[in-house]
Parts: sequence; structure tokens; C-alpha cells
Amino acid sequence: MYYTLIIIFVCDHRLLAGEAISAQRTIYTLLILCMSCVLSLCTPDTASMVHCYTGVPPAYHGAMDPPNDIELQCVKAGVHIFIEKPVTLVPPERFIPYMEAVEKIAEENNLIVSVGYMFRYHPAIEKMLSIIKQHGRPLVHINARYLSASTAIQNQFWWDKDKSGGPIVEQATHFCDLLRYFGGDVVSSTVRAVAVGPSDTPTSPGYLSSVPDHVCEGTIQMERRVPRMTTGHWFYSSGGVGCLTHAVTLQGEKYESAIDVWADGLRLSVEDLYFPGCKLSVRIGIILRYTLSWRTVLHEITSELEVIKGQSLCHC
Repeated sequence: MYYTLIIIFVCDHRLLAGEAISAQRTIYTLLILCMSCVLSLCTPDTASMVHCYTGVPPAYHGAMDPPNDIELQCVKAGVHIFIEKPVTLVPPERFIPYMEAVEKIAEENNLIVSVGYMFRYHPAIEKMLSIIKQHGRPLVHINARYLSASTAIQNQFWWDKDKSGGPIVEQATHFCDLLRYFGGDVVSSTVRAVAVGPSDTPTSPGYLSSVPDHVCEGTIQMERRVPRMTTGHWFYSSGGVGCLTHAVTLQGEKYESAIDVWADGLRLSVEDLYFPGCKLSVRIGIILRYTLSWRTVLHEITSELEVIKGQSLCHC
């Protein structure tokens, strides 16, 4: 099924950036600098037909303090929301009350709040979940690995963890979501992590020989630069163990990623989720191999529209 999306407003306090985005859309797209002005135009009769797609950096949304309370403003106005990850940079003790407030109002107004975790809709992930359910044994271990390429990351803000949140929050958050999607709730008190920090010394493991020239990492204070490698592990409430490793050590354009899932009598391994033809291997006594094609991120947007249309439950 296909939908026609009309972008009515682009809200961006950076006037030139907003104008550039508006120009790429239709003649019906208006640039408005104030989010509250946009929402004030929504009436009770029209609000449920309006969807807000939040794509601003995480430092500017996901918090109780205006104007960073974009999600709260939307649900109060009766507007459905699609939130691009990361959802916030504020610590859990500040974010959880905010999340609960958004959730409460969204439920009262029968609204959908969805987060851009696209890999939940990947055919390989859907296949893995089906196999796990059919196998019927509890998971022993889930191991996720995410290797990004330093030369492919062009945004200056990404290299400043005070602005981006760092690689785990900004990038590996996709795999954090999948680790919970597969394994369930994490026992927070058991989480342990170590990292290799940044360095300007060529003989140090934290030194990167290739960073885009225009990034100018040298202008970022050392304590604000992103770690080069981070690894963590924890217990799930089910008793299984999870592990996540992220690194920014590759060069070129291609990222590498993998997730392994182990259970009694079962081993699943998926590689290269970001690319067409990703590989999923399954071992239940013998090894079976699947080659799967990538679905575009539009599949996730279509899923959200289907949910809004039918007002059914949505994975958030």
C-alpha cells in the first residue's frame, strides 16, 4: 500500500537550513520558525490527521524544558509523532518522568508515538524473531557488534559527544534497541562498560589516522571527543547475558555490523544489516543460510501510517 505525504510545514530555527529543505519539497510547504506556532494551527478536527516527524539533533528535544519539549507539545496538541533517534541527551532520572508524561497524554488522546528504530522492520530481524519463537528455548547470549567508518562521518556535531551523545547514544542505539527487542528487560545494576578514549598520539590505540578534514576534531576539547571503541555487558531479567561493542575504526564508506543470538540448540548470526543482501545464518543441528534484501526506511513510515489509520498497537 502506498501513501501520499504532503509536507505542510518545515519548522527550523535556522532560517537558511529551513528554506533549503522547503525548496526541495512542494509549493505547499511553509517554513515556520516556531514549533508552538505550527501546533497552534491544529484544530481538534485536523490534529489527528497531522503527523510530526522530529529530526532535530538530540540536544534539542526529549526534555521537559521548553522549547526542547517538542514531543510533549505535540501530544498536547493531539498530533501523532515520529521521533528520529536518539530520543534525548538528558540523563534517565530526568528523561523517564518526561517519557511518562508524553506516554500518558498520548494514551489519553489515542495518539501514536513511534521512534525511528528501522531495524525492527528488517526482514532478517523478523525471520530471527520467528525462529526464536518457534525454537521455544530461552536465550543464553546476544552479542551485537557495530563498526562504523571514521572517514564516512561528515557531521561535526557527531564528533562532539556533548552534542551527539556519543557513538552508543547516537549510532549504536539501533543495536541497543535490538538487544532489548530480542532479550527483553535489562537488569540495569549489572551493566558494565569500558572504552578506548581519544588521543592525539599516533602510537596510542585511541588515535585515528583518518578523519574528514572539515570535521576539525582538534577544535573539540579532548573530554568531549567521542571514544574510539566501547564495549559493555549485562544480565537480562531472563538470566541471559547481553554484550554490545561499537568502534569507529574502519575507513572508507562501508560499515560492518553483526548480531549473534545463542540458545540451547540454536545459533543465529546476521551480518551487514545496513546493506542489500545481508546474510543470516541459522544453525539448528545443520546450517541453513538465507540471503535477504533490505527494506527501505519508508517501510517503517508506512507501518506507522497503517497503525494511525487502524488505531492499533504499535512497537515503540
